[in-house]
Amino acid sequence: MKQKFVQIVFFLILSVMIVFKSSIVFAAENVFDGQDTVLTETQRVENVVIIGGNATIYGSVRDAVIVLNGDLNIKSSARIKGLVLVIGGKIIQEPGAQLTDNVLNINFNQATANSLFIGGIFVAGVWFFRFILSMMLIILPVVTFLMAKDRLEPFISVARLSLRRAFLIGVVINILFIAICILLSVTIIGLPIAVLLLLFTLFVFLVGFTAVSQIVGEWMPRISDKPRWLKVLGGALLLTAGINFPLIGVIILLSLFWVSLGSVTLLFWGKRKQG
Repeated sequence: MKQKFVQIVFFLILSVMIVFKSSIVFAAENVFDGQDTVLTETQRVENVVIIGGNATIYGSVRDAVIVLNGDLNIKSSARIKGLVLVIGGKIIQEPGAQLTDNVLNINFNQATANSLFIGGIFVAGVWFFRFILSMMLIILPVVTFLMAKDRLEPFISVARLSLRRAFLIGVVINILFIAICILLSVTIIGLPIAVLLLLFTLFVFLVGFTAVSQIVGEWMPRISDKPRWLKVLGGALLLTAGINFPLIGVIILLSLFWVSLGSVTLLFWGKRKQG
């Protein structure tokens, strides 16, 4: 597994180098090989690219020398005017060799391979977490609607008629909730209450997200005349797609959260005044 991952990294880096310096492969008088290669002292070439073998340079290279998964031996008579890049090997340079550009040696030893492997697992884990979260944001609103049905109508009405007001109230309530949770989490007794408040806010967000999903679904022309659960599904898909956008997604998610809190607050406040 680790070996395959390192090989993938090798070829990714090589691909980047080829993209940014495409003349390496396609210019005239290039050496492109997959075995041990020797460039004699009388040879003058544009580029040398070796994959899976060692390279020994006696002659002159005008542009670049790239060795992947092999060693590079630069003799004293060598003249290299461009980039020198060795990935997965080492560079042996004799005194007298002339190198006029950058020299990069990336050697994937066990520690480096482990770091890259752990980093790859972390990136894959983040991607998997985002995928699971996206699926939950699509499925849970539909399930919530099917379970609640007409009981969601008051939340939908508040969100539809007082969206700006619900947003502003939600921001204030969120700040108060954060302050209360911080104060409660300091003590052992208050910690369970803080957890319950957190679960409550997640429930409120789910209800509000379901309500906003139906409103967004009603704006979509192709499903505006479809069943309500399909409107919720369409709105949840669109909102989840927006949430997954970098930076903008965070703003959309926070806005939905604040609208949800504000809508629930307005609804309960209105019922209390009526009572």
